[in-house]
Amino acid sequence: MGCNSRKLSKIIINDCCCVFQIQEVRKVRKDFQKITSLSGQMLIKARNSEWDDLLEIESERSALMAAFFSKPLAGLAKHYVAEGIRLILETDREVMELSAARRKVLRSSLSKMGKGRNAVQAYATSV
Repeated sequence: MGCNSRKLSKIIINDCCCVFQIQEVRKVRKDFQKITSLSGQMLIKARNSEWDDLLEIESERSALMAAFFSKPLAGLAKHYVAEGIRLILETDREVMELSAARRKVLRSSLSKMGKGRNAVQAYATSV
């Protein structure tokens, strides 16, 4: 009976570990889905040139990511997160490309404004 009792204890311990890992993966999935959802929202905002909204979302996502990655992940959760990280990196790359294009347009506009201001100042001093 003692041998069977030890086997049963091992089975129960293994089952408890599996249940714990499943619960942990579910929590990781839920937390990480929030991060990936915010990444998707950021991309939509970038595509729509809604830069102020994008910055607010990025701030929220950044805080969630800092909290999320401050703890080590269990084996099963690591595999789930690895794929999500790839998705976030792809999304961030596109957001960066869109923001770089926007910065270029803004630089050009600011340059034109500077030239216009110089022209106005030159005119004002000559009158």
